[in-house]
Amino acid sequence: MNFRWLILLVFYFRSISPTDDAVVFDILTNSTSLEEPTEEYTCECDVEELTEKGNYTLTIEVRNMQVRLVEPFRDAIAFVASEKQHLLDFIKFVTLRDIKADYPLLLNYTEFYDSFDGLIGSLRGILTTDNAISLSGIKYEVSTAVQKFLNKLLPDMFLCLSVGKCRTVPSDYYNCMMASTEHWSVYLGNTPNKMAMTVSEAIYRYRKVEFLLVDMHRQLMQAHSLTITDECLSEYVNTLPCNCTMLGIARCGTSCPNSMEKCFGKFSREWAAKLHLMRNMTNSKKSYLEEFLTLKKTIFQVIRQFIERKSFVYAEHVFNSCGPLGQMIIHPSKHVTRFHSPGPFVSRADGAVKELQLSAKSWDRFGRKICDHGVVLHPGMCYDGTKVIT
Repeated sequence: MNFRWLILLVFYFRSISPTDDAVVFDILTNSTSLEEPTEEYTCECDVEELTEKGNYTLTIEVRNMQVRLVEPFRDAIAFVASEKQHLLDFIKFVTLRDIKADYPLLLNYTEFYDSFDGLIGSLRGILTTDNAISLSGIKYEVSTAVQKFLNKLLPDMFLCLSVGKCRTVPSDYYNCMMASTEHWSVYLGNTPNKMAMTVSEAIYRYRKVEFLLVDMHRQLMQAHSLTITDECLSEYVNTLPCNCTMLGIARCGTSCPNSMEKCFGKFSREWAAKLHLMRNMTNSKKSYLEEFLTLKKTIFQVIRQFIERKSFVYAEHVFNSCGPLGQMIIHPSKHVTRFHSPGPFVSRADGAVKELQLSAKSWDRFGRKICDHGVVLHPGMCYDGTKVIT
């Protein structure tokens, strides 16, 4: 009988229509509650605190980058500055050494040493000046210096290499030789012009590399003010998670990579472009030393050409313009010339510049590093400024 009543009671409760919410009876507390309660997450954004945190993070990372890159740039600048002097000293030494060995009369009894020293001095001034000079300006100055040297070399070669023993002439006759002589290219050909262009381009590239190094060093030292602007900081701060009841809730509609582009995009592209230009300035088929050595090779080439093929043409022109030479022979006095080796030239600047090429993408990697080291974000939630949404 009791069993029958129990069955009827079960059917009675099942026949009751369910309510909108499933209710669970708690036999311990004698109360009811909703099934599977949903927890509501909240966030608080302290803008001042986040701004301070963002500024600190970016500042520290930029300072670390400066410390890592500043020494290689300072080394490269120092190498280039010191090598310019050494390079020209080496060119001067090897030229005078070989002239003394092959054409000692030219060095001992003419003004060749002073003329060549003047040419090297002119090249040194063009190479080391702080004034901005274009490639066309450098070509003009180098060509002018070379022409002045060759104009003095012609009568010296004639008086000391093509008429037997060295001779000197009175100043009036010498001035006549200088004034009436046709352009040196008539006797020496176009090779000196080609040499002047080669040396000009080498000087231009050398100076351009030095300018880029100094400019990039200045850019590096100003990296903080050039990158961490108010706009950059504001956009980066907007990507930082607020203080939420669950970690990893990001701001809605924000992107750390986009903020890094705002901060470092322009800086990074300018940095890479300057390094690319610097690489083009140093990727020549010949080294700077080989290009400057064309000066020495050209001098020896024009001396041989003049002695072997053009001295009689020059002699005829001098005779017709200034009279016979034989009546004005004066025994020249011997010059005492001393020069010392500056030591072999080995460039360290090329290696330093190549090492700097490794930093071409450093600022791109820098931005990714900042984003990768942030808080691991929850993929399905974000804070829209008022509430957490999924």
